[in-house]
Amino acid sequence: LLYVACSSKKVEVADFLLRRGAIITQSIANRFPNTVKELLERRVKPSTRTNKPGMVPSLTARWRELGLSEVPWSFLSGLFDKITKLELHSNRLSSLPEEIFHMPCLRTL
Repeated sequence: LLYVACSSKKVEVADFLLRRGAIITQSIANRFPNTVKELLERRVKPSTRTNKPGMVPSLTARWRELGLSEVPWSFLSGLFDKITKLELHSNRLSSLPEEIFHMPCLRTL
């Protein structure tokens, strides 16, 4: 069903299915990168950590339980200096991009 929602560009439906346990397969990620990017963007939220005045707002990427087989670095690189927490548990990851370990604000992985 997630494949059909993504192919129809029904992001709301795809988001609903992900919240109900659907997974982003590699096929879906490859065929519908813009839809997957939008779904991932919906899971990037301001951190609960208080920011000091003048600081760049910190963000949490909640990409857990999505079935990801790789971290979408092309999207993540745009948030390189803003993400303080990256939640990736319960995915199908076999490796992580080395760049993640060089993210200057990342405190929790």
